[in-house]
Amino acid sequence: MFTVREISEILDSVLEGDSEFPLSPLTGIEIDSRRVCEGYLFVAVKGEKQDGHDFLESAFANGAAAAVVSRREIEARRLRDSRHIVVDDTIFALGELARHYRRLFDIDVVAVTGSNGKTTVKNLIYEILCRWGRALKSEKNYNNFFGLPLSIFKLTDRHKSAVFELGMSAAGEIARLGEIVSPTVGVITNVGPAHLEFLGSIEKIAEAKLEIQRNIRKGGTLIINGDDNLLARKVDEKACRIMTFGLGEKNEIRPEGLTFDEKQRPRFSLGDLNILSSLPGVHNVYNLLAAIAVSRVLGVDSKSVSAALNGYSSKDLRSEIVSKKGITIIVDCYNANPVSMKYAIDTLSAMKCRGRRIAVLGDMLELGKNSESYHREIGHYAREKGIEALFCQGPLSTHTADAFGEKARHFPDKKEVSGCLLKFLKSGDIVLFKASSGMALEEIYYDVLGEI
Repeated sequence: MFTVREISEILDSVLEGDSEFPLSPLTGIEIDSRRVCEGYLFVAVKGEKQDGHDFLESAFANGAAAAVVSRREIEARRLRDSRHIVVDDTIFALGELARHYRRLFDIDVVAVTGSNGKTTVKNLIYEILCRWGRALKSEKNYNNFFGLPLSIFKLTDRHKSAVFELGMSAAGEIARLGEIVSPTVGVITNVGPAHLEFLGSIEKIAEAKLEIQRNIRKGGTLIINGDDNLLARKVDEKACRIMTFGLGEKNEIRPEGLTFDEKQRPRFSLGDLNILSSLPGVHNVYNLLAAIAVSRVLGVDSKSVSAALNGYSSKDLRSEIVSKKGITIIVDCYNANPVSMKYAIDTLSAMKCRGRRIAVLGDMLELGKNSESYHREIGHYAREKGIEALFCQGPLSTHTADAFGEKARHFPDKKEVSGCLLKFLKSGDIVLFKASSGMALEEIYYDVLGEI
């Protein structure tokens, strides 16, 4: 990677120590002292729960060659070490190191953001890129100022392409993440009521997502959901090439002959591309189209694209369908907002069912001052869609249960939900689990699955 001197130059920091120290080559960059190896650079960042400056001694004991530290923390703690590279803001410094490292690689980089589906779209794009050559993707939820740089540091000369997810909760964050990743292709899956607690309105969310346009490389492309009227209206068509995907006829990438089977798995074609996906629901059609759009921009052949998309199965509690003893379970506990919640209910409602359609719903977080009305809206929506029983967990979901009315039950405790649900379920039923990730609704799912 970089030498210590190069790190200090990038971060505009003065080095102390002997003359040989600045020439030391670094073998990696890490923010977790437990993962530091010999010759690493340790960046002491302060998170919500822990401060890296508390683990400097541990990082050096594990073999760190140097550490990026905060001037304020070092002065407050009265620490002095020739291996320290002192900066004003270690989180910004981590991003600067990733920004410079990314520019060492002349490869196609795709950046994905949006209110719903961005992780699934990232994973679909990665499957396509892997058929095209060696590819890298950001793992798990590594989509913020900590995770994105760590993902970028995994790039090597062997990679032909990469795809990274960009998350946000405030204005300006996508602009900074885009600056770090410098994409050749940007993707915005959609805009919806997510993170309203911090941004205030859906219009502000659209503007925040569109910040990605500022940092798409010259000659690059922004791919957007053309059925999202707010996105289509606000996008700057002069900033870069725009490609749209969606179900409407005006879109450049749209499905032909779209049908769904009894489990709501879609089948469609697009020119010489034939898709039969295991991902249920119309929302996943949009996710598939976004990935196909990227493949068109990059020139990936249709055979590779169809093999990648048709062979993809969902993981990590996103749109998973599990069957056991005649009961079908839709697991979608990774995250939730009003739009994704309705998509999941639509899928449950449309699936062929011998028994009852049951929804187990938890709170949708970060919706701001209108959170109660959004939760009530979901209760009404579930009833209108023919959901026959509703089990709710979490303080905000009391409003969902209340709006659903009869045949809705609210539980303050997850174990109570599990116990009641196990007594209630019968062969032929279909049950949906959906909530924001902070609710950990999967605990109920695992309890129920283990006891059915």
